Amino acid sequence: QKIGLVDFGLRGKGGVTSTSATSFEYIGPPEISNVLPSIGSVTGGTMLEVRGSHFAVTGPLMCRLMGVVSEAEAVSSTMLRCMTPRVEQTGRAVVELSMNGIEYREGRSEIFEYVEAWKVEGIYPSVGPESGGGAVTVSGEGFSERAVFVCRFGGIDDVISAQRLSSSRLKCRPPQHEPGNVTVAVSGNGADFEY
Repeated sequence: QKIGLVDFGLRGKGGVTSTSATSFEYIGPPEISNVLPSIGSVTGGTMLEVRGSHFAVTGPLMCRLMGVVSEAEAVSSTMLRCMTPRVEQTGRAVVELSMNGIEYREGRSEIFEYVEAWKVEGIYPSVGPESGGGAVTVSGEGFSERAVFVCRFGGIDDVISAQRLSSSRLKCRPPQHEPGNVTVAVSGNGADFEY
């Protein structure tokens, strides 16, 4: 059968055909080529961007990680978005997709890694010069050595690489900023920030 939409109809006894406004879509087998970000917290909620080919753009689209299912949204036939589900344990998960809510196809090597949830408990010092520089130590938990941490001071444009000191401490260099209070947030995947 060719790939694409076809009209759906039923043929009864005597060759009588019944048609409706329903159609059926034939698609090639979905292929996953990339998943971003590739790491996130066991609490779930990371918006995954799944790229590949032959993705359906209608129907019950699903992602499955560690056996837990979440709905997916088609951006195009080459990109889907889905929210990672909450899971009970850390570890590597194969990303599986379903274009019909029943049959799943997994990526060959597209892995999403669940790590312990990162959490910010405090920063020191909490004051610095408007010229930036120096160092701010972020204390917290879940600063996995598998993640690549960044700090954000205030706005979205102020993202700075963090140095991981331990599972409970990071060091960040504050950027230049006009005087005033800003919120400091941390992310282990560049997408999910914790304050």
